[in-house]
Amino acid sequence: MLDTDLILFLQQQGTGAGTRIHTGNAPQNSQFPVVIIRRTSGNTPRVLGGQALNSRAQFSMDVIGVDYATVLPVANQIRASLDGFTGYMGGSNIMSARCLAEPADFSEIEGDQVFRRVSQDFFFVYSEA
Repeated sequence: MLDTDLILFLQQQGTGAGTRIHTGNAPQNSQFPVVIIRRTSGNTPRVLGGQALNSRAQFSMDVIGVDYATVLPVANQIRASLDGFTGYMGGSNIMSARCLAEPADFSEIEGDQVFRRVSQDFFFVYSEA
């Protein structure tokens, strides 16, 4: 499945987040920086005869940390690894991957702590083996 293939691929890219890449939510008390991946949309169009075409999926990827010095380089590494990628990513054959929204700041204040969250969106056209 593309979701898990994407996590494994990003963990292998050597970003500052290391293996702290998760879908949906990060575990409580995770070390920073951490990457959260969310599938925001997806579909598999079909022709009139019912044959499936290549699937499409959009993901939002948030890098969360305590300062921009650690968060922004991770976001940039993710963008460099995914934007324009074609080929196999685990069991998913990626025909097209592109960045739809450049890294943008959505910092949050939680009590007396400020978290830096940089978000970007990616669109994939793919098939699964």
